[in-house]
Amino acid sequence: MVRIDHDPKELHGLRGFIDRSLDLLTKAKIRHKLGVDIKHLKKKYQGTMYEEAGKLIGTEERSNELIGRLMEGDGPSKKQLKTVSIVGFGGLGKTTLAKVVYDKLKMQFDCAAFVTVSQNPNI
Repeated sequence: MVRIDHDPKELHGLRGFIDRSLDLLTKAKIRHKLGVDIKHLKKKYQGTMYEEAGKLIGTEERSNELIGRLMEGDGPSKKQLKTVSIVGFGGLGKTTLAKVVYDKLKMQFDCAAFVTVSQNPNI
């Protein structure tokens, strides 16, 4: 006996319904497995992305320059909120540099948080 496969969308009746259902279940199973794998990887690597940023070569000089800009001034102007932009092409290490500066300065504040935002934030 030879079975000729047809596109499930072309089949009608009970056979078409069964084939379409099996196709959907197979896709759902694959998607579920991918979701579980991604969840596992996120849990495994969460928090390690910038964990050792301070150990990278070349961050010391740049981070000290940024800290100097953020902390410059005297008296009340030193405590005034300052904003510094770190710009450049993707992959240059902007976020890593910001994390190094954050790690060096966070102990000077009562409350601190490091939040990264990508071009397509998923909030």
